[in-house]
Amino acid sequence: MSAQLQRPERPLFAEGDLLRATPEEYAAAGSSYIAYSGRFFVDEGRKSLSHEMAVSFFPNWVGRRQVRLVELNGQHLQLSTDGPQRLNGVLKIATLSWRRAQPN
Repeated sequence: MSAQLQRPERPLFAEGDLLRATPEEYAAAGSSYIAYSGRFFVDEGRKSLSHEMAVSFFPNWVGRRQVRLVELNGQHLQLSTDGPQRLNGVLKIATLSWRRAQPN
């Protein structure tokens, strides 16, 4: 699996060069984006899935598993962390919600 999450409307690098941004541009880009990829495992009994991080923008996750609690209700899917994680210095439960797109 691969997850790529970013804030909308991220500012462009002034020079348009991936390797020649200012420290402020790199900081803004990094603080508005997260990505990871690797195998995943489903535990239907616990209603959870685990992401095994082969690569991650956040190096602390590489080689580790992140557990997500799953709630599926009709056309809605919600994934939540299985406990608080430190985000911006505060312990929080992170939750992502999706709704299935209507067919055209």
